[in-house]
Amino acid sequence: MSVSCALWATSLHQWARRYIRLTQPARCSPERRARMRAFFANGVEKMHIPWAVEGLPTLLHLSLFLFFGGLVIFLFNVDQEVFLCVVSWIGLFSVVYFIDHTTAIISA
Repeated sequence: MSVSCALWATSLHQWARRYIRLTQPARCSPERRARMRAFFANGVEKMHIPWAVEGLPTLLHLSLFLFFGGLVIFLFNVDQEVFLCVVSWIGLFSVVYFIDHTTAIISA
């Protein structure tokens, strides 16, 4: 899942660089630039690009927590001492993550 997110992020980055290159040519009239920007803005709405950009961090967070879940299950069956250390670290990380995202939502 994280590799898919990396590919998705790379595609969005390439699209953004192409957008800048095509909508801001060196020698072009302001009218033509405006038409090109309007054309791309219409495409952005049709392709739901803002939704794709907003969904990317969510998938990365989901990927991280799924990895942690798999790591905990694996370590539970392998070594109890390491399991307890990792679970405590993941618990601390989860609390900090939750507080960070809660304060970000409240302040927005």
